[in-house]
Amino acid sequence: ICKEYGFGYVLDNISFDINNGEIISIVGENGSGKSTLLKIIAKVENPSSGIISIRKGASIGYLSQIPDTTINESVKDILYKSVKDVFEIEERLKKYEIKMCCATDKELDSIIKKYSELQEKYINLGGYELSEKIGKIVNGFRISHLMDINYNNLRKREKRIVSFASLMINNPDILLLDEPTN
Repeated sequence: ICKEYGFGYVLDNISFDINNGEIISIVGENGSGKSTLLKIIAKVENPSSGIISIRKGASIGYLSQIPDTTINESVKDILYKSVKDVFEIEERLKKYEIKMCCATDKELDSIIKKYSELQEKYINLGGYELSEKIGKIVNGFRISHLMDINYNNLRKREKRIVSFASLMINNPDILLLDEPTN
């Protein structure tokens, strides 16, 4: 790939392969294009030319070197936002359970079928283990005392930890950490 800005190339004919399970470090001087390369892999930026090939279906987690200052949510909201679709499915399952209690025999077959399909999706997304997983991550990163605090009121280090914890909840296939302190 190549990446050009108005003043010239930051990345010029970069090519490499990374295999499953490998841990890679990118080392270089300031301004040599390390962050640009990670942003291109994370699809935050596009290359000027060339192709990035990533295994189909692979999820990417990217932690920028500069914490986002536009987030106006609690730490808890940030952590749960990345898996909100799982919690929405859980709420829909609860509604189907209530419907099952009051359904006629005729309606019950249809409700059970929809419930089963939704439950399978919930299981595949790890729904039954999700609350426990989030609890372990919150405790592991020692951020339980921050859960009700607005992200913008955190110190830079705390923002980085919360952002990293949020990535871990999603368990990405590819994890890009921009900066050695990450």
